[in-house]
Amino acid sequence: MRCGVGSIPVTTSGPAFLKGHGTQNDFVVLLDPEGVHGLTERQARSLCDRRQGLGADGVLRSVPAESGGWFMDYRNADGSTAEMCGNGARVFAVALRDAGLVVGDELAVQTRGGERFVRIVGDEVTVDMGEATTSPRTVRVMSVTSSGRSSMSSTMRTMSGWLVVSACAMCCISTVLPA
Repeated sequence: MRCGVGSIPVTTSGPAFLKGHGTQNDFVVLLDPEGVHGLTERQARSLCDRRQGLGADGVLRSVPAESGGWFMDYRNADGSTAEMCGNGARVFAVALRDAGLVVGDELAVQTRGGERFVRIVGDEVTVDMGEATTSPRTVRVMSVTSSGRSSMSSTMRTMSGWLVVSACAMCCISTVLPA
């Protein structure tokens, strides 16, 4: 998987920041090597706003981890905290390396979802997301249908599927479940 990170950090009265992308997810990366700049829900929302901010799917703030190395303080575009984002971890690792905060092509990134190992080889960046587990589940989903260009309708319905849990939980819906 390929990642791109802006090459020139911009500094303001707060931490230096970069804009990066990984597999069509884009992030604002805040470099805070001393861990002195907090990040509120409102600040994350403002940074991610695509009309009035920098525009991003999330904010990745780098702060020293308690166990050494780096902690990825990840915020979704709505400002909420998240455990982990695979594309975000890849962008985070490249940003740390390009800023000279880590040396080498392999590093451990601490996240709210646990430690993740990232490897950078050229422009290929991989992250070990851990072992996935599956279990059958029933979930409520919104079904959105479009009838023409200007009208959309949505309904809530219950569907069965398989819950796939790794560093990021996902629910895969199938119309036919295995027996």
